[in-house]
Amino acid sequence: SYLVEPGPGELETYLAANKKNYRQSSRLAIEQIYLGEKPDPEKAGQLLTALNSDEDTDQSTLGERTFLPGRLGLSTSEAVDGIFGKGFFEQLSKLPPARWSGPVTSSFGVHLVRIIDRSPGRAPALSEIRDVVRRDWSEAKARDVRENDYVQRRSRFIIEIERDDDSAPMKTP
Repeated sequence: SYLVEPGPGELETYLAANKKNYRQSSRLAIEQIYLGEKPDPEKAGQLLTALNSDEDTDQSTLGERTFLPGRLGLSTSEAVDGIFGKGFFEQLSKLPPARWSGPVTSSFGVHLVRIIDRSPGRAPALSEIRDVVRRDWSEAKARDVRENDYVQRRSRFIIEIERDDDSAPMKTP
């Protein structure tokens, strides 16, 4: 029969054994201005200084037009790299918060970027994800019970394979 409720400590043990499945990735929220494939470094430096000295600068009028988002909410490295190209998130993770920084290079070209928000990766406590861990534990336990049941049932049978050439049947345990 399948176990319905985990015993004392079973969810904690299951979570500890499978913690990589529940780890929450680092996330960043950014604003970016696309400067093009090969912008003038002096002009990029002037723009960076202007952005950091005047908070009222309208960013939408700066940089080149692009289909890339000017603002991105809290996003994982997979999401950010999926938009801007492999390694972009790693570059961003080294930038200071709340200041325009750059130039930062993506698959598309060069950007000025500001980190708006940052959420470090972490392993959530069981109390935060108890329902998910309990569901996963139940599925794993049911799978184990089914597999053990199959092994026990199979051990009670002898399989005979008869050949067409009238020789003695082969037996397998």
